[in-house]
Amino acid sequence: MAMSEFKFFDPFTGKPITQADIDAQVASYGKENFGENDDDKRSPEQRAFDATQKVMQSSGLDRLEAMQSDDYTIGSGSSLRQTPRELGSERGRMRRAARALRRQGATGEANKMFAMAELAGMDEPNIVTEEERKRREAEKNQEAALIASNQEKSQQARDMANRLANKKRRGVVEEKDSNIAQYQGSVGL
Repeated sequence: MAMSEFKFFDPFTGKPITQADIDAQVASYGKENFGENDDDKRSPEQRAFDATQKVMQSSGLDRLEAMQSDDYTIGSGSSLRQTPRELGSERGRMRRAARALRRQGATGEANKMFAMAELAGMDEPNIVTEEERKRREAEKNQEAALIASNQEKSQQARDMANRLANKKRRGVVEEKDSNIAQYQGSVGL
């Protein structure tokens, strides 16, 4: 018996089932059970984050139901999965370094480090609030962006100097290029 001659029958009605019926049932099964919704345009990471938030904010049977969601990952709400937050201060870090210097016998350097720690402590509040932590993080990000910008500008200047040097080797130097070379020579590139 050839494969095309074999027919499937619905066990309840006894009618033959076509391939189109099978495909439609498989497609609907996937949407019902796996949460594939055309209206949900969120990324998998966003869905997982939302599921974690729902678990963290609910209790009882609602929490159990939220934990059984396909988007929820066991342990995803754990503080161990979050990025570590430094609890100490700059002053404390400097004081630890000073104590280490003192143990190694560098008393003079340790005293200088203790003095620097006290100066750093004058600028720090006694209690570090969430707003202060966010402000410090923003300052740190701004400094990192400034450093990256300066490095990029330095790289562009070096590239320009290399192009100019290549032109000089070939003997093709224009007036404006020589002005650039004089500027770079005065800056020290």
